[in-house]
Amino acid sequence: MNTEGRVYDIAIIGGGVTGTAQAYVFTHFVKGISNVLLLEKNENVALVNSNTDSNAQTLHGGDTETNFSLEKALKMRDAECILGAFLEKYGEGAYRRLYKMALAVGADEVRLIKERFKMIHSYYPTLEFLGRESIARIEPKLVEGRNPETEVAALFRPNGFAVDYHRASECLYKEAMKSGKLDAFFKTKTRAITRTDGIYEIETNNAVFHAKAVAVAAGPFSILFAHSCGYAGEYTILPVAGNFYRTRAVILGGKVYTVQDPMFPFAAAHMDSSINDPSAMRIGPTADVIPFLERRHWATIADFLKTGVISKEGLRAIFEIIFRKDEKEEKRKVLRFAGKNVVYKIPVIGTWYFLKKAAQKIIPTLRYRDLEFARGEGGVRPQLVNMKTRALEMGTGKIVGDRDGDKLVFDITPSPGASDCLRNALVNAKKHFVPFLGSGYEFDDKKFTEEFPGAREAFGRIA
Repeated sequence: MNTEGRVYDIAIIGGGVTGTAQAYVFTHFVKGISNVLLLEKNENVALVNSNTDSNAQTLHGGDTETNFSLEKALKMRDAECILGAFLEKYGEGAYRRLYKMALAVGADEVRLIKERFKMIHSYYPTLEFLGRESIARIEPKLVEGRNPETEVAALFRPNGFAVDYHRASECLYKEAMKSGKLDAFFKTKTRAITRTDGIYEIETNNAVFHAKAVAVAAGPFSILFAHSCGYAGEYTILPVAGNFYRTRAVILGGKVYTVQDPMFPFAAAHMDSSINDPSAMRIGPTADVIPFLERRHWATIADFLKTGVISKEGLRAIFEIIFRKDEKEEKRKVLRFAGKNVVYKIPVIGTWYFLKKAAQKIIPTLRYRDLEFARGEGGVRPQLVNMKTRALEMGTGKIVGDRDGDKLVFDITPSPGASDCLRNALVNAKKHFVPFLGSGYEFDDKKFTEEFPGAREAFGRIA
């Protein structure tokens, strides 16, 4: 592999959906770019957290995610619009259209979604508020067997997306390759990033590459690269693994979420069919904190230990997060959440407990024998922990390395990172890499809006 003398405009480390989205945007819509490098340690794109069964297969739009602030919901509305436009044009076989629903059970949850509907419905023209009878007409099993005195309501949107992010990554990669500007190297693991005389040297197991700027889209490994380059020393991560159950006893026509706590970064249980197997429903996720950066890869324990989570500051932050009381409710929410998920792992008892606490909240008539643990499904979400504030930070994480002439962006992508992949790539191109690269480089707004006219307004909100 002879790379001597070649300097790429931008190098992308990581070939998941976040990395391939950037490859697509950089090669098609940035004037002045002539060559982009993509480095992926596996043999193909999207084989880790973007793989088909390693995530919830949802394109989050902020409509039924009751834990999103209005600002975040509208950002995800734009993200859904932009990625949806790409999928409808180039993503054949990578998505299905289906309804999305946020199901509220009990007076407190019903009150919460009524307030949320008032806050957001003007931004989502197809969003509806449903009472018990309307829910029963759409999905009778959500109401059947439920105590008639229990209040129930839902936010409903008929035109959501389910996405196979592995296939979506393949589509993004395919379109990027069509530009003739992308060099991709697989089975190529990045070991170090250093800068000499304004050029980055990227050391891998196969060769040394050079680039003017670097985008790191390596999931939980991004924090390690950030640390090695002198950034984000106040951050560590908790790798949170998601697990799912399956059932064939009930088949729903869309995605049904339960109400999520707006002050809590972990997803509440939801139920939907796998995009590749509509005959089986997935229910989850549960969540385990694991000492791996990549699930079922024991070698990544060593990488986990390098994140700083086991340091004095890291352990103190984790302790405070776990035992901190909620200011309003005087409850230790993280401790309760962790305890519940520990019980879920106990054989027999765990499945029964999940049935009672999560599955029957969605489908009251489900029985123990209807549930089967979905072995091998679920990925790892790198939950950012700020060791200075000793707090969890919700959503996608971005670290911009622009100190002393650096030209680095590190994307750490817990949920809903996959949904935000294309909007995030546009943000990186317009706000960071075009200014980094300077004279001779320009984002082609006109070309993008002509390519995706339906995403014009969403694109226009990226300043």
